[in-house]
Amino acid sequence: DAVSKHLAQSHPLGQVMCLRQAACLLFVVPFVWRGSGLAVLGPHNVALQIVRGLVFLVSSFFIIWSPSVLPLPTVTAITFVAPILIALLSAPMLGERVNATLWGATLLGFIGMIFIIRPGSGDFHWTLLLPVGAAFFSSVRDVMARILARTDNSLSILFWSSFVIVVGAAFSALLGWREVSPAQWGWYLLAGAVNFCAHFFIIEALRLGRAAVVAPFRYTSLLWSAV
Repeated sequence: DAVSKHLAQSHPLGQVMCLRQAACLLFVVPFVWRGSGLAVLGPHNVALQIVRGLVFLVSSFFIIWSPSVLPLPTVTAITFVAPILIALLSAPMLGERVNATLWGATLLGFIGMIFIIRPGSGDFHWTLLLPVGAAFFSSVRDVMARILARTDNSLSILFWSSFVIVVGAAFSALLGWREVSPAQWGWYLLAGAVNFCAHFFIIEALRLGRAAVVAPFRYTSLLWSAV
C-alpha cells in the first residue's frame, strides 16, 4: 500500500493498478516454470474466478485511491472493519460458524473504525468512506478466495484475479497514462513482488483456516503502516 501510494502521486490510478498487477504476474512465471507448467494455472471454477477478479479490480481501485488522499495509518485503521465483514459473510457464503470470542475481537475493530471516522462530526470528510469501500470489496474478495480454494490452487486464483485486473485497468490508458521512468519501473516491480507475496499468503491462509479466524490478523497491519 505504501508503494502504491507513492506511485499514485505521479501516475493515474488505473495505470498503477494495471502495471502493478502486470509486475505481479511476472513473479508467477518462476513457479510455473519449476512446477507442472501452465496446467497449474488451469481454473476449475471459471465463472467464480472471473467474478473474483472483477471484485479484486474494484477493491484495488479503492485500496490505491484511499492512501493517495488519506494518511496510510488512517486508511489501515479504517479498513479494520474488514474482519467484521468477513465474519458476517462467513455464515451465509461459507457455512462457517463464528464464536463469541471472534465476534468480540472483530467488534473491537469496528469500534476503533467508528472512533477514527467519527461520522456526523465536523472532522468527517467523504474521503474517509474510501477505505470502508476498500474493506467491503476486499472482504468479498477474500471470502471468494476461500470458496475457490476448495477447487483451485492458490497460484491459479492469484493469476486469474491479477489477469482480470490487468485487462480491466488497461482500458484506463484511453484516458491517458504518464511516462514511467527507470526508477519508477523499479517501484512497480517492488509493488508487484510485495503484492504477489501478500496475496499468495492470504489465499493460502484462507485455504488452511476459517475466514473469520484468519481475518483478525489484519489488525497487525497498523504497526507496519505506521512504520
